[in-house]
Amino acid sequence: TLEAAFVFVGLLLALIALAAYDNYTEARTVVDAEASALGTLYRDVNAFPEPTRTMLQGDIQSYITTVIDQDWPEQQRGVIPVGAKMPTEIIVQLSAFQPANASQTALSEATLTQANSWLIARRQRLDIVTRGLPATLWVVLVVGAVVNICLTWLLPVESPRGHLVLAASFALVVALILFVTASMDHPFRGSFSISPEAFELIRSDVIIPTQQVGG
Repeated sequence: TLEAAFVFVGLLLALIALAAYDNYTEARTVVDAEASALGTLYRDVNAFPEPTRTMLQGDIQSYITTVIDQDWPEQQRGVIPVGAKMPTEIIVQLSAFQPANASQTALSEATLTQANSWLIARRQRLDIVTRGLPATLWVVLVVGAVVNICLTWLLPVESPRGHLVLAASFALVVALILFVTASMDHPFRGSFSISPEAFELIRSDVIIPTQQVGG
């Protein structure tokens, strides 16, 4: 009975921790994909004629600043950022562009495709903000962990000190697994959250150098 209880809760803890890690990894991948698509989009619009080029690059730069300074603090509080008009304005400007030749037509189509990839990654990021384990599952995890820790006192260990060390070690391992799972449960919240480093890197490695070359 003890072995069955330990195996059941152990498997449950392992599977839930793995699911939380997969969710955390997916969130990081989505953030990197959005930032990468945005950086590529910024490079693409650099080939547009004026004044479309300046307008689009300004909007993209403003969007990155908004994501870093406004969206991320809201995400860290578990709030989905809403009301962003910049993505819609960028798509409207790209759709309204009238190519003058075949080269500009190909550029416009490629840029629209890249913009759609960016918007898909953005929607995925916003979807992950509130994603997490349901409260019922957390109750099962905590209750199961407590029950298993209590069951360790039924193990036939002659030495009281050895029994205490065994129970404390088991409780420590279970607590560490629960702590890691809780830290990764909401990828954008807490001290173990995903940072806007990917967007900051795009701003420093793509936008600023492009502006310097253009200047």
